[in-house]
Parts: sequence; C-alpha cells; structure tokens
Amino acid sequence: MRLGASSPPQGARHPRPSQSQNRSLYSLKLRFSEGQVTNYRIDIVYSLRRAGKAQPLYTLRETLMERVQVQKVRPDGSAELSFVVTSGAGLFNGKAFEVNASEAPMYCVVAPNGAVVSSPPSKGKVVSPQMPDFLQRATNLYGLLFPSYPLALGQHWSYHEAEGNTTACLAEMRQVGPYQTLLLKSLSVISIHTFVHTSDSPSAEGDPNSVSGMILRGKLRLRSSTDFAPQLGLCVRIVKHGWADLQVRTVVNKPSKQNQNTPATLVLPPPVHMLATFEISAGIVG
Repeated sequence: MRLGASSPPQGARHPRPSQSQNRSLYSLKLRFSEGQVTNYRIDIVYSLRRAGKAQPLYTLRETLMERVQVQKVRPDGSAELSFVVTSGAGLFNGKAFEVNASEAPMYCVVAPNGAVVSSPPSKGKVVSPQMPDFLQRATNLYGLLFPSYPLALGQHWSYHEAEGNTTACLAEMRQVGPYQTLLLKSLSVISIHTFVHTSDSPSAEGDPNSVSGMILRGKLRLRSSTDFAPQLGLCVRIVKHGWADLQVRTVVNKPSKQNQNTPATLVLPPPVHMLATFEISAGIVG
C-alpha cells in the first residue's frame, strides 16, 4: 500500500471517558499473527480541474487488488508487513491501462496503534504512474492513530503530526458483511507539497516543448470512515473522500533551438489555482 512513515503524534488530546461510561468501552488495537494474509480490493476515483471550471483536466478511475502479509511480529506487538499489488486496471483521461503485478513487495512496520513507524524504499513498482503522491498516501490502509486507552461510543480524540491535524470519533457499532465493526470517522487537514511526473504529456498539439511535471502545493481535507473489527484487530473496510485546494506550477522542459546537445531549459510558468477531488474505498475480499 502507499505508505509513508508516521511521526509520533504531538499535542494529542484524548478526553478520557467518565466512570459512568465504563460499561461500554472499546479498545482500538491492531493485532497481527505471523504469516497472516489479507486481500483487499481498492477502488479509486480522482479528478483535477481549474478553479471555476467544470471540465476536469485529468481524471482517473482505477481498481487494484492487493495482498498484505504479516512477515514478522515484534515483541512490542508491531508487525513487519509486505504489500503486493496482484492486478489492477483503470482509465486515465478515458484511456484504458493495466497495472502489472508488483515486481517486488513493498515493506513497512506498523504499530498496534496504527502508526507506520518505518517504510523503507520499495524495489518494486506497486502504483500506477498516473497517481499523484498525495493520492497514493491517501490510499493507506494504516495511518489513523488510535488512542492508548479504551473509548466509549461517541467519544472523540485528536492528534497532530508534522504534515497536519486529525480529529476522529468512535461513531457506532455496526455489521459489515460477516464482521461486527466499530465505525471510526475522522477528518484530517494535511499540507501538500509534491511533484507529479508527466513527462510523456505534450504541452500542446505540435508544440516541441515537453511538460515534464507539475509542482503541487496546498491543503488536503480528508474525511474517512473506517470499519474496525475489534475481535480480529483488523480494519475490514475504509472509505475516504478528499478535497484538495492547490496551486499548480507546470514544469516545461524547453529544448534548445540552436544546439540539440545543449541541455533543455526548465521553465516555470505562474501557478494555476486547481481543485482536486477523490474517493477511495478499500475492503477485504475472499
């Protein structure tokens, strides 16, 4: 999965339940067993458009099948996980593409409270090149940080990380397929500063200039619903809706007209106000 290491929460506020609530307290803690394999289907819908315009510049619809395996459980309860995309397909601006199976797994270490404590570089290509970095990170199965003590239904908690703030709530208990789950609702506000590589896209018809990428800066608001099965210690379903308000600068690779051996000049036009929206759903299959 698209995973980035999570910094320990700072300035976390966890209002503790009163004694009158102690009859209905629920612990949020991931549990891992060595060799455990879980398969997920991930559906993604994404669009990017200019502010004030209805027609999107980029659209993406993608479905991925991913296998998550517990490689090792550490004494503190954290686990070394491997992630492999087994298949995938989608449409980018209406054009169909296939996502090949991962050449090699991606590995990370996840703590019982959901924090991604380490995520070494992957040798395998596990994501489609059309997907911006902030969208890849938004598809994480892990990353919502659980408090260290039990919660009552309706209770909120919040925490701060280097890139933003999250407020979450234990909303209700419900049935999702064969699983009895606790529904966790959260809202995160995250800073974006990333580069999207688009070197194969011409800047205009017949124009020799090549668009080599886009610099994106702005804020992402991410509203999530996570179904956590406490008996299994596992997230069985996650739905995320995101809105990003962005300043986008296109990086143009302008070749030299006098000498083809001269390195191209990078040109940065003024930033453009863009709006990105996406919906991501992930659920256990099989």
